[in-house]
Amino acid sequence: MKKLLSFLFLSFCAGITPIIVKAQTVSTFISSGLNKPAGVATDAAGNIYVADENGNRVVKYTPTGVQTVLASPVGGYMLPNGVAVDASNNVYVSTNHFNQHTVFKVTPENVVSELAPGTMDGPVGVAVDGNYNLYVADLNANTVRKITQAGVSSVFTTQVDFPVAVAVDGNGNVYVLSGQDSKVYKFTSAGTISTSFDGLSYPSGIAVDANNNVFVADTYGHRIVKITSAGVLSHYAGSEGIAGDTNGTLEDALFTEPFGIAVDANNQIYISEFSPNTIRKITPATLPVTLASYTAQINGNYALLEWRTESEQNNKSFVIYRSGDDKVFAELTRIAGAGNSATVKKYSYVDRMPLNGNNYYKLVQVDGDGKTKELGVKIVAFDFNTTIADAYPNPTLGKVKLSFDKGIYNTIVVSNSTGKVLRTYGLKSDVTEAFVDLSDYPKGIYVFRLAGLSESITRKVVKQ
Repeated sequence: MKKLLSFLFLSFCAGITPIIVKAQTVSTFISSGLNKPAGVATDAAGNIYVADENGNRVVKYTPTGVQTVLASPVGGYMLPNGVAVDASNNVYVSTNHFNQHTVFKVTPENVVSELAPGTMDGPVGVAVDGNYNLYVADLNANTVRKITQAGVSSVFTTQVDFPVAVAVDGNGNVYVLSGQDSKVYKFTSAGTISTSFDGLSYPSGIAVDANNNVFVADTYGHRIVKITSAGVLSHYAGSEGIAGDTNGTLEDALFTEPFGIAVDANNQIYISEFSPNTIRKITPATLPVTLASYTAQINGNYALLEWRTESEQNNKSFVIYRSGDDKVFAELTRIAGAGNSATVKKYSYVDRMPLNGNNYYKLVQVDGDGKTKELGVKIVAFDFNTTIADAYPNPTLGKVKLSFDKGIYNTIVVSNSTGKVLRTYGLKSDVTEAFVDLSDYPKGIYVFRLAGLSESITRKVVKQ
């Protein structure tokens, strides 16, 4: 029978992490002292938990590698293989010895208890969701079980043959690895299969990051695979089919039978290797800006965007994109970055022609090498008064007549479809119409914005 392996757990990341320019790198975190490490998990403080299967123990490491041993039940663990940690730092350990088919819970006070005793035939992978529901890959029963915080056990699904690992994303979707067909199955929280992914070679570990990207330890493929939140599967690290222990970039690194996998709060990935008895670490790639804040707010009839950086290195520029509810983003402007700076820098931009309704402003950073990083999206909603205003003729071959109520507007701003301002006209308070000539401009869509002290309105005109 093919060797079947075990699991991981994920920890969610949040906030903005200070960053330095470097590529993603693979290194060896633990090189000795383990005996067939299987499942891996992390807690919110960045501690790493390893189910040391043949060592019959669970080892806890600090982020700097200081080791302690997790409390165990009377008689000890027998072939521990899966491990997970919940938001309250309770640790869950699955064991798959013929004398010990169960899951243990270890509290922060080192109180050890057995969950749903007598209900499992071969648990090999565990994961816990944000509501403290525990999911167990019960290999020998071809079942994934769900255990509530109150200890109530039920069958989540029986649709996966030889489930070897399980993970849960931030939306409650459950991912299950099959030891039979080497597929990743994605389930809704209700237990319905929504999709599956293949192309793997007996994967054994799976983790989900805070952005719902899935990482899979493809054991006999000797590599790490990534499935994006959009459902795109791609090679991530290692070299498919080639075993080794080389550290370095994702492209240069080699793995040997990666088993468990976990993502910590800093997006660092930890991977157990069953045969080499090691723990490897992937440090995420970063771009050269530490973003302290980014805000967008209404300022009169305009949208004011402000952001602040704590440091910059090799930072060329920032790009602001805008979209409406269609989420089709168009570039509004580029603002030069500070290059290299160790002091706080403040930036701002005013969108003088926001859309009526929702405006989505995406801030993107560009470094000197052309690499980009999305720093965030902010939403500003405008509800412009629909005061009567008319543009005629529309479409037009050249001249456009604008008719409007008296005393409301003092400016007409004409821009093209990309938002570039072409002309600005002043209006006297007693006028009710104005003429704009588009004869010198190419065919296309033009936006006329009538702006006043208390309100503004836009009209689109087609130039033929």
